[in-house]
Amino acid sequence: GRWKKGRRPSMLELFELRQAVTQLYESCLMEAQTQTGLSRGELDVLLFLANHPEYDTATDVVKIRRLSKSHVSATVEKLVQRGMLARRVEEKNRRVVRLSLQSAAAEAIAQGRKAQKNFSRRLFAGISPQEQAEFARVLRHICKNAGLGETGAPAW
Repeated sequence: GRWKKGRRPSMLELFELRQAVTQLYESCLMEAQTQTGLSRGELDVLLFLANHPEYDTATDVVKIRRLSKSHVSATVEKLVQRGMLARRVEEKNRRVVRLSLQSAAAEAIAQGRKAQKNFSRRLFAGISPQEQAEFARVLRHICKNAGLGETGAPAW
């Protein structure tokens, strides 16, 4: 390939890498979408809430996943109608609406997590745990440099 050992990747190589990783993730999630009948957005919201229980509002999803407010709002509404999410207005601050996963979402979340594990397994095939740890350390630093803060890349 064009990736030369001992030099920084070019912008083109970084964009190609981003595209390839995105396509692999989408391809891994496609089976879960087919099995559950959910859209990619619906599955993304369910997995985000399931994988990150400390975040439980649509605002959290918008900010952390960097999705449009209107898209998240429409997706949450569909999931509420499907019985997979419930909304609860916070008593102290009525502008805050907490989202909670419902039992109807359990199978979709299981299928989505299976797809995410497959993605991770394929992405890191042949890479030692030590190399993965070093990659994570470097990626955190790159994310910080790119303005994503200490938490790093958007949470999936």
